[in-house]
Amino acid sequence: MKKMPFLFLALTSCFCLVSCEEEESTIVGQGISHDSSAWFSESELTKVGLSGLSAPTGCLGELSTSVTWFNDGYSFHQPCGDESVLETNAATYFSYFQTNYGGKFGLSKPYAYGTETDTTYYRIVADSELSSYKETNPSPLYKFYYVRDDTLAEDNYLKDDAVWSLDVRYEKNSSDEYSLKIFIENEHTNHNGSFTNKFIIG
Repeated sequence: MKKMPFLFLALTSCFCLVSCEEEESTIVGQGISHDSSAWFSESELTKVGLSGLSAPTGCLGELSTSVTWFNDGYSFHQPCGDESVLETNAATYFSYFQTNYGGKFGLSKPYAYGTETDTTYYRIVADSELSSYKETNPSPLYKFYYVRDDTLAEDNYLKDDAVWSLDVRYEKNSSDEYSLKIFIENEHTNHNGSFTNKFIIG
């Protein structure tokens, strides 16, 4: 398959950075029982490879969660008046991944684009500095990619659905107040399924 340099990825990679006002448009699930006023249960966390992940701390006000976010994912938001809470919780989750996904989590670095298919190719690159995971577009955020299954498929890339992400950010919501928001997603495709993502480690 022909591949082109990352120069052509500016548009295709932006799906990772869309504003989280998307939380107003979560997909309606069928036959799913979930307490939307509480943090995710252990069984729910296990389904997305995050067993034992603690709820964020430091926020006040009514929280809201969903298990019908894009790409089989979950969402969380809670009013939060201080951006320092983002830093504290990002450090907690970074420690979680270091403990539970050592060698199998990191940054996502796009390096090629398939010209014959709408496929973007990425490397999962480990970085020991929390600051490396911080982005500012469209809002202050930290995003961690984690590999649930490091078995390679026949094409020598990680299997479909192997790579997931946790995105924690500090952002205004539709009520013009700041909230801490968390999004957990399967990274196999973008939100509308028009682009496929392939990953390797390192």
